[in-house]
Amino acid sequence: MSCGGMRDHPMAERGDPFKVIALRRGVVALISFLAVRHPLAVLLVAAVLAALGAWLGLTRVVLDADTNNLIASDRPFMRRYRSFLEEFGDLEYIYVAVQDRADPPDPAAAKACVDDLVNRLRDIRELPGLSGWISPEEQRRIAVRAMPEDELRGLAMAGAGVGRLAEGTDGRTAVATANRLLTRAAALAGPTRAERERDGAAGVLLLRSAAAGAAGTATASEMRSLRDDGLQREYLVSSSGRMYFVQILPVKDYGTLTAIEGPLERIRAVIDEVRPRHPTVEIGLTGKPVLQADELRSTQQDMMRSTAGGFLLVSVLFMFFAHGVRRPLFAAIAFLMAFGWTYGFAALAVGRLNLLSMVFMLVLVGVGLDYGVILLGRYMELRRGRSTPDAVRLTIDVTLPGNFTGATTSAAVFFAALLTDFQGLRELGLIAGVGLLLCMIAMSVVLPALLVQAAILRKHAPVRLPPATGDRFPRWLRLPARHPWATLLVLFATSAALVSAPGKVRFENNLLKLQAEGLDSVDWEHRILEDSVSASWFGAIVEPDMAAIPPVVAAARSKPEVGRVLSVLDLVRPDTPERTALREALQTASNEPVEAQAPGAATLERLVSEAAQRLESLANAAKQEAPKEAASLVELAGDLRTLAHRLTEDPAAATAQVDAAVTEIGRSFREMLNGDRLELRTALPEALRAQLVSPGGLYLVSIYPSQDIWELEPMRAFIDALVAIDPRATGVPFTVYESASEMRASFRFMALASLVAVAVLVFLDFRSVSDLFMALVVLGIGMLWTFEVMGLFDVSLNLANFFGVPILLGIAVDSSVHLLHRYHQGGPDRIWPVETRRAVMMTSVVTTIGFGSLVFAHHRGLQSLGWIMIIGNLACLAGSLLVLPALLKVFERWRGEPVGHREMTNGGGAR
Repeated sequence: MSCGGMRDHPMAERGDPFKVIALRRGVVALISFLAVRHPLAVLLVAAVLAALGAWLGLTRVVLDADTNNLIASDRPFMRRYRSFLEEFGDLEYIYVAVQDRADPPDPAAAKACVDDLVNRLRDIRELPGLSGWISPEEQRRIAVRAMPEDELRGLAMAGAGVGRLAEGTDGRTAVATANRLLTRAAALAGPTRAERERDGAAGVLLLRSAAAGAAGTATASEMRSLRDDGLQREYLVSSSGRMYFVQILPVKDYGTLTAIEGPLERIRAVIDEVRPRHPTVEIGLTGKPVLQADELRSTQQDMMRSTAGGFLLVSVLFMFFAHGVRRPLFAAIAFLMAFGWTYGFAALAVGRLNLLSMVFMLVLVGVGLDYGVILLGRYMELRRGRSTPDAVRLTIDVTLPGNFTGATTSAAVFFAALLTDFQGLRELGLIAGVGLLLCMIAMSVVLPALLVQAAILRKHAPVRLPPATGDRFPRWLRLPARHPWATLLVLFATSAALVSAPGKVRFENNLLKLQAEGLDSVDWEHRILEDSVSASWFGAIVEPDMAAIPPVVAAARSKPEVGRVLSVLDLVRPDTPERTALREALQTASNEPVEAQAPGAATLERLVSEAAQRLESLANAAKQEAPKEAASLVELAGDLRTLAHRLTEDPAAATAQVDAAVTEIGRSFREMLNGDRLELRTALPEALRAQLVSPGGLYLVSIYPSQDIWELEPMRAFIDALVAIDPRATGVPFTVYESASEMRASFRFMALASLVAVAVLVFLDFRSVSDLFMALVVLGIGMLWTFEVMGLFDVSLNLANFFGVPILLGIAVDSSVHLLHRYHQGGPDRIWPVETRRAVMMTSVVTTIGFGSLVFAHHRGLQSLGWIMIIGNLACLAGSLLVLPALLKVFERWRGEPVGHREMTNGGGAR
């Protein structure tokens, strides 16, 4: 290119080579005027706005780490799920898994470990929901509701005796009272038959409680469940019996990145403390909150490293490109101002950053600096032989149209997200799209102002720089312009070979496979899947009353896609009018306990012997009408005689055993009666209460899958099965499946919308069908190469990297746009413009580094995004360097004039 002034430009004879439509000319003139004539004012205003934006961002932008807020609340599946959450609350638990690895199995060791864990975890205040078992007390609270109807009828019949034991008594009083009741039950006159039966049942119950003190007898065994050591803790255990769980519901703060960072850190500290004390078991931590927290922490670290590392590498590369530090520093200052503006816009327009919109920082680093590279590249070319203000003015004139088209195409990609149904993408699209436009404005206004102001401060007079060093590109890169047809044939043959090569790009749906390798939570999630398939994922069906549950459970168990089904009926029996009447009768009778009989001077041994005689008499009287009951009385009489014998041999010890049995059984009855008076939800064990009945009294049926629903097909089949059972079904599987489907649909829409936007904006920029055709051909070939190379090296598409495709569509066309703009500015080097080509290569390298640094990420999804951006950027750059010059040369030879000349002279776009 000539080193002379504007008049020396090779196209100067044709008139103004930078003629633009009126609006564009006015905007360019205004920007040139501000940057060149009033650089200090521009910089002060920009700095104030950046500081204001940063202040707004720091004070008003909040982090929203709730994944549910990524999905638009008006989606039908999300409305159902939010209604479910409002009714039942948060049911996303952390699970500490304790796996018994002993051979043979050692359940006692696993239980001891669970006990140790729970005792230590109780010291952590942020864990309001903590369960490792169902205690005996909790079991007794629901015993009345859980027992078979025959047992409930018998207990209600003996209600007066239940009340007497529950109020508290000793062995002698209990037996003396029983003797009086049995005497009344045997009387033929006086009480009614019903009253005699109730007296007899109450007396027998009192005697059975006393006989429970005679260890080794049948009665002691039958009454054992009512003794203190009779019921054991029911641990939360897997279907295989080899894995035990501690279930934790932590306090969640969605204003922090992981929502459970503090509690999770303390839980892990407890596990590390407990683990050495239990060498025969393995302890792990998983559950959706942990998986999500580990993923977010991993991705945040990866994003921060990639953003900082990318910015540093780009800055160093920028220095080599600009042959110094000063100009790259100016570009970095302009970029930081644009970042401040973007942060302020995010504060005013959205007010929060979600887990997707946080990515805007990486987008700006990857793309936003490109506009500065283009401007500085042309400035370095046009600076030769001109003063700084003249060079800046001319640089703005020639770069602003291309930068504007490049920025608008890239921003259009993100704005397309506003038309999707996915809320997280909408917010990312708005912030990133505006951010890219602000970066373009900063590089077009602030960067030139910095160049001019620096020249003023340094009293930089017009300087004649040394001649350009010339074309340092390899000679073979000129082959497309010299041998266009041969080049196109070779490139199209290469494309055909790639298409026919083995390996096609695939879509990875399993989110666990995107996590960083070696995560403990992922490993334990796999272990649980192998042991008891998807223990933490369930479909939810809500019913208003208990009677509606059995049909749902029956329908669920008939589906092969369904594994375990959990409902309140696993703990209690359905309420029926008969059961309700019996429970009321029990409460009534126990509230009016039989009057205690003072034993007087009679010894316990004598009272027990008398009771045995009375039972035998009653048995003889009843053996014809009720042989089964008679046999039971005889058995009890025998156990009482055994007890009497022991009282004879060791009165003190035997009496203490009887008193202990009566006291413990009375306490158990008291717990049962108190539990039966409670509302059902309050009476349920803490470990399962929230999963069975809502605070509003609705019933939850939790349906677990029989297969690994991290995979797409099993998840789809499970969802279909749930809908077949009840169209109102909801739960995490629905939100994950539907949101993933919407994300895929959104990405496809964004890709299509991006392609349309690119075509429209390129056409509006050049007003030339031939230019549009060439730009789209280059873009198409670049994307073809991208997908084929991805398939060749088994780089899959997934939910973490798929949005890279529409981004590529938006930014990959930029190189062609800048080269076409330079081409239309004319000159002998129009097809091979050295400085513009160097700047285009630099922008591609900047974008590649900005995103490509993600290949060093631990999160495999982000890592794959890095590979897509590297492959895609390099493929599209290769298209711009190889395909576009060949196409330009072919069109020139065909028309006998520069491409677009005829269209421009006929009133098309002006160059």
